[in-house]
Amino acid sequence: MRNRHVLMASAMLWAPFALGAPGAANAQENAVVASPRGEPASRLIFVSAPVQDTPREVRVAPVGPQPVTRVFEIRHLRAEGFVSTLELFPAEIQANNELRTLTVRANPDIVSAIEDVIESMDVPAVEPPIRAVDVTAYILSPDPDGSGNSVPPHLQNLAEQLRNTFAYDGMRLIDTILIRGFNNSGVMVNGMTTLPSVANDANISASYRFRGQFRVFERDDSSLTLRIDRLSADFNIPVGSVRIQTSVDIPAGAQVVVGKTSTGDGALFLVMTAAFPE
Repeated sequence: MRNRHVLMASAMLWAPFALGAPGAANAQENAVVASPRGEPASRLIFVSAPVQDTPREVRVAPVGPQPVTRVFEIRHLRAEGFVSTLELFPAEIQANNELRTLTVRANPDIVSAIEDVIESMDVPAVEPPIRAVDVTAYILSPDPDGSGNSVPPHLQNLAEQLRNTFAYDGMRLIDTILIRGFNNSGVMVNGMTTLPSVANDANISASYRFRGQFRVFERDDSSLTLRIDRLSADFNIPVGSVRIQTSVDIPAGAQVVVGKTSTGDGALFLVMTAAFPE
């Protein structure tokens, strides 16, 4: 019987909460649960909130262009020579020098841009015209007498500048060496000369060797300039070997002091000029 009363009380308690039942709102605010043993009833307070179905926005990522693979044939240059330039593009690039090909994998617009770069670079090399170059090398040293009579007139201004710069009494010309070379070619000249010895007040024999790479280019004013790359001027004297080593530009008609080296008790200056016969 007790269980029956409990079931009836439960039915009475939950009945007002049925959807649409009269008094459902009041029943939700105050509901009393009957105790089966006659104990004080417990008051339950229900707080309800409406449930809303919020629509969810679903975004679908757009499908972009799919990568494509293209093989380019290289006709005039080495395939590996393109890699450093094409590394700027977001692409996979493989160069094969033996097959003379470039394999490119990227989006179609990138492949098209790479094709334009390859077409602009893969052109036949233009051979520069063969041009003769006449170089005159002057070897000068300080003149303890200060007479300056041993310097030819066309070197007087240069000798005066060296004398004032290094506080010498004078300058003298030791030797003049003529070198004939060609554009984009190496040159090497060997010979013998006589160098002064300040200590012995006499001359000593010495061998020399000039080496370098000639390259002729035009300046903005269309004048020609000789560039000697890796120039090495070696002088073998009894006390040892001395060297002037550098790279230098020699404009047409200019007298360029290439370098200075010590010979123990003296010094040598190397001055060069360049002429470009037609």
